Amino acid sequence: MISDEMRDIFNEFVIEAEENLQKIEENLLELEKDPKNEEILNATFRAMHTLKGGAGFLGLEAIVETAHAAEDVLGKLRNGELQLTPELNDLILEAVDFIRSALAKYEAGEEVQVPEDLVARLRKLEESAVSKQEEEATVDELLERYGFGHLKGKPIEEILEELILLPPDERPADLIDQLDKLIAVSETPQPAEEEKAEEPPPEPAEKSIEVAEEQTEKEVPREKEEKKPPERKAPVSQEGEKVLRIDVRKIEDLMNLVGELVLERNRLLRVFQKLYEEYQSKTIDEFETVMSSLDRIVGDLQLAVMKTRMQPVKRLFQKFPRVVRDLARMLGKEVELVLEGEDAEMDKTVLEKLEEPLIHLIRNAVDHGIEPPEERTRMGKPPKGTVKLSAYYHGDRIFIEVADDGRGIDVEKVKKKALERGLITPDRAEKMTDKDILFLIFHPGFSTAEGVSQVSGRGVGMDVVMNTVSAFRGTIDIETE
Repeated sequence: MISDEMRDIFNEFVIEAEENLQKIEENLLELEKDPKNEEILNATFRAMHTLKGGAGFLGLEAIVETAHAAEDVLGKLRNGELQLTPELNDLILEAVDFIRSALAKYEAGEEVQVPEDLVARLRKLEESAVSKQEEEATVDELLERYGFGHLKGKPIEEILEELILLPPDERPADLIDQLDKLIAVSETPQPAEEEKAEEPPPEPAEKSIEVAEEQTEKEVPREKEEKKPPERKAPVSQEGEKVLRIDVRKIEDLMNLVGELVLERNRLLRVFQKLYEEYQSKTIDEFETVMSSLDRIVGDLQLAVMKTRMQPVKRLFQKFPRVVRDLARMLGKEVELVLEGEDAEMDKTVLEKLEEPLIHLIRNAVDHGIEPPEERTRMGKPPKGTVKLSAYYHGDRIFIEVADDGRGIDVEKVKKKALERGLITPDRAEKMTDKDILFLIFHPGFSTAEGVSQVSGRGVGMDVVMNTVSAFRGTIDIETE
């Protein structure tokens, strides 16, 4: 339980923790593409370390234990004692998910137990790492002992290959046997001493609640990098932003006051119009000048306050790479998510409400649209499919588009399902255009899936999409090839 005295500090920690968790998640997905990127590895380690430190200050044991175990695994990755694999990434992402859920429970005043099984699996993984320095030292000693010092510094696999290719009478059977055993040992769990570089204590959380952000050209000094940064930068940086965090309720109160001010301005304009029609004088002309100025200032104020509620769609889009990655792994597919137009801005409330319908659309694209790799290869497509999520302006409207390079929607299959369910009559089906038929997928309970799975088949998702967009007076269009 969080005491009343610590509540404000806890609230600040939650904001910082959510930022760090998002940063860790983004970095882990980036590392799957570039496992050797030291800059991203270091940034991920630091974010987990900061998270652990803040949780320790507040006594959030479940988060501390989980973050500590995950941090140790990241330390082994950073030191090159572990190799990043999708399975290892799954485990660290599971730790991220647990910490997120634990934060919500702590926030609600609930008790949270340490996830013993998760921590044990992380510890087992961390303990299985074998120090590369120890391994190399052992290999070098063996090579010197058997007179093959010229092979020092090469990977064991290469050394073995060279030794095996030697003529039988020159082949050192004992050395080959010992090197084989050394490889076998490195693949079994071995306790290793923790060699973790000291990290600076976490910076105190900024005392505010984030609602809006202001871009400035002022840069925060960057931490010194211990190692030469690689070409690709870690996708973590909000260091160029200066952020002012304000309680959303204060913004709403300000919006209400500006709304009242606008109403009174309009009344005043109507009164002025009557006076202007009845009286013609220099005073009335001066009054008109003042009213024009007041009208402009109030309008600018209203626009400025409304902008405080606007947020870049990046805050929403950044949640979906993980969704695509996990779903693709579950379905045995290769899928890349491409994000475009992340700087486009929307009202905070609308942005939050769009999360659920976009999840349904993206899951549908991965599940129904993108084909399995072998099918794509047979069709002459690259084995990896692409889902594109983009935002762009057209006039005074913003468009959110989800597209994929998969098999498209089978219009005839949709028509057949609709006829089977009695949603349309045969006569009406004959008169419907392909576009009309496509819109049947938004009917409650409609699905073309043959069975119900964890991903689809219940006919709920597209109905949610239509209802949510309609609630904001938005429109939906759908195309297929």
